[in-house]
Amino acid sequence: MRRYSAHTDSVTDLTFDPTGNYLLTTSLDSSMIMWDVERAQVMHRFLGHQGPITSVVISRDGDTAVTGSEDMTLRIWELNSGSETRRMRFYVNEVTSVAVSPEGRTAVVAGQNDSFVLWDLAGGQETRRFCGHPGGRLAVRFSRRGERIASSGTDGRVIIWDTETATPLMELRGHDDIVTSIDFAVDGQTMLTGSWDGTIILWDIETGRQLRRLIGHQDRVLTAVFTADGRGVLSGSNDGIIIFWDVETGEEIRRFTSTHSPITSIAASPNGHRFIAGSNDGLVRQWELTTGEEINRFVGHRSSVTTVALTPDGATALSGSRDRSLILWDIESGALIYRFEGHEDVVTSVAFIRGGLQAISGSRDRTVRVWRTLSLNTLVEWTYSNRYIPPLDCERQAQYRIEVLCSATAEAVIQTNRS
Repeated sequence: MRRYSAHTDSVTDLTFDPTGNYLLTTSLDSSMIMWDVERAQVMHRFLGHQGPITSVVISRDGDTAVTGSEDMTLRIWELNSGSETRRMRFYVNEVTSVAVSPEGRTAVVAGQNDSFVLWDLAGGQETRRFCGHPGGRLAVRFSRRGERIASSGTDGRVIIWDTETATPLMELRGHDDIVTSIDFAVDGQTMLTGSWDGTIILWDIETGRQLRRLIGHQDRVLTAVFTADGRGVLSGSNDGIIIFWDVETGEEIRRFTSTHSPITSIAASPNGHRFIAGSNDGLVRQWELTTGEEINRFVGHRSSVTTVALTPDGATALSGSRDRSLILWDIESGALIYRFEGHEDVVTSVAFIRGGLQAISGSRDRTVRVWRTLSLNTLVEWTYSNRYIPPLDCERQAQYRIEVLCSATAEAVIQTNRS
């Protein structure tokens, strides 16, 4: 376990460089820190922003980083030298979201007002301003190919924009409350939005047509994900119910109701047959999609589960909790592999990195931590491959009552083998 502690206020965002060797963290203390992941050492502290830094992204080549701040500036940093190479000022009262286009040439920056801007990262200039989305606290996302941008806010609308012309292509109205999440499906044509109005809507982003409205929850939708194949949706709500939906028909396939506690997080398995869900009752449950059977209950947390994640192979799960701990679980047996302790406040997010060999966690204690993780099978294999059994001399054989007790001749052979 490694602890990364150098910020003097809450950590707001983090990202790894393409090699995974370096970690960038930003904070309300107005600084960005570059860490050596293996040594957990500060390599450089980037200073210059005059307000809390709210987001950071790194270029694909790992040479530069872009930060957005409440000081109404976007800054580009050269990571090797630690110098600020460009500063861009824009007129929003707070940066709430930054996203980089797929090709890495432009960034879209949203703030707590009715507009967001597109920046040319090479030239350091504002190239376009997107206006007309009242409600504040915008969330923005590029489409899979970057030719479109989707934005949502507190007004319940979602707007799809043409990236090149900054003109709205379509306005999606359907939710009656805050739209908190936007996701583009793997097919690149379908988008999912979830809302506090208790519904999930599937949209055709080519036509703007509402494909399906998934109605069934009696309270706010807190989490919603596509299944691995994109043919299903899993949604969890404050009503304690998980619903499995058919994307094609919009029909409810199955309802999972063994818990009456709010569902806070869902992770779908890569094989598409199972999923896990965390809830406020402190449990993580595993379900079979096709039968609706609850397969396992993972008991170990002493307070609400706030976040869950699965390794790429689906064999191991990780959960974080209000009890300040993380627990690593073996999916097949439901066994608790290891409890990670060290955070001093609620664990708010967890994710696997490096193919599941490590995990990263964020907490309200203002720290980001990287943990070494091993699945149960990997741990057993490692133990067998690395175990050491010392040779037993005659004295130890007698001590442990091993028959037949060796003779002086055998003892001589043992001594010879040692040398």
